[in-house]
Amino acid sequence: MMLSTRLIIPLSFVSLITPGLASPAQRKELSSFSEKDSIPFAVLTVCTAIDFDGNCADIPAEDDLIDCLDLVGGFTGLNKEISSAVVPEGFDCNFFSNFACTLSQTSPLHSKLSLSSGSFSNFLSISDTIAGGVRGTRDFNDRTSSIKCIKSDA
Repeated sequence: MMLSTRLIIPLSFVSLITPGLASPAQRKELSSFSEKDSIPFAVLTVCTAIDFDGNCADIPAEDDLIDCLDLVGGFTGLNKEISSAVVPEGFDCNFFSNFACTLSQTSPLHSKLSLSSGSFSNFLSISDTIAGGVRGTRDFNDRTSSIKCIKSDA
């Protein structure tokens, strides 16, 4: 059985996080900040294993706070490791295989995963809108290097 950890990351605290994710022993008290005051309403939850297992992180999804989140620095432990996610209600999140939320020059259609509000437990086989607006199933497991979330129009 794999132990699951969760790290809540308020933006004001990002610069203080050390590389990698918190271990089960470290994650209990990240700091003395008040969760009620420091955690935005909408958070994107990402995990390093399918079925929301492994190491997980809650990342603010407010589109006016994060233009593009590169998985470096305190997020290095998530780079090319995301296997499941929960996209908050009212948001669309794009997961990119490149840094800087850019598409690959060689295979642009396969370098971005677009997800709307909901739980996505298995990036190994995930339904997504691909070429020409057609829905399809594909593998985006352990490919994410950057993320951008925006409020949905709906």
